[in-house]
Amino acid sequence: MSDPFPTLLYQLIARKGLSLREFARKAKTRQPALSEIKRGVRNPPLTSIERWADVLGLVGREREHFLDLAHLMQTPERIRKLIREVERATGKSLREVIEGSR
Repeated sequence: MSDPFPTLLYQLIARKGLSLREFARKAKTRQPALSEIKRGVRNPPLTSIERWADVLGLVGREREHFLDLAHLMQTPERIRKLIREVERATGKSLREVIEGSR
């Protein structure tokens, strides 16, 4: 199963009206690294995703969703499978399930 983060990242870059080169420059990221993330051969560097969210102008739940998906790419597949099962069973994101139980 492919990760949704690369698709979301590229959609947000396009929505912002940036070329990949412009985004890479503003986000202080190498353009080839972005291509590797899109192809699934590299995970997004967790040290950069906050800056990427800033460049994309993300706030609130949209920012949380973006950051959650980036972190999820770092998670072992067996854990991701469990998360998907919980989300399917509840009809909510894992974040909503956890926040609702507090």
